[in-house]
Amino acid sequence: MNVTSITTDRDKNTVIATSNNGLYFISQHNIITHISKDNGLETNNLSKLLKDKSGNLWIGTNGYGLSKLGNIAFTYFDGIDGLNSASIFS
Repeated sequence: MNVTSITTDRDKNTVIATSNNGLYFISQHNIITHISKDNGLETNNLSKLLKDKSGNLWIGTNGYGLSKLGNIAFTYFDGIDGLNSASIFS
């Protein structure tokens, strides 16, 4: 597994982005939840994570734009939404 970014989410879970396996959430009780293209992500090739002031988790991808994980669901952004590139690295 190639880790590309690590942060915490609004619930204080550790969130790990990978370049080939999607997202991993590790709770304070060491329960691991895996989210991938099979269950919600646009791609498993993730490049960057950022938590904003509202607690949303922003997920940069390599070739599939930007995703935002709010309280419940993912929202996806790409060139149609005004992004200059489908690859997000910072």
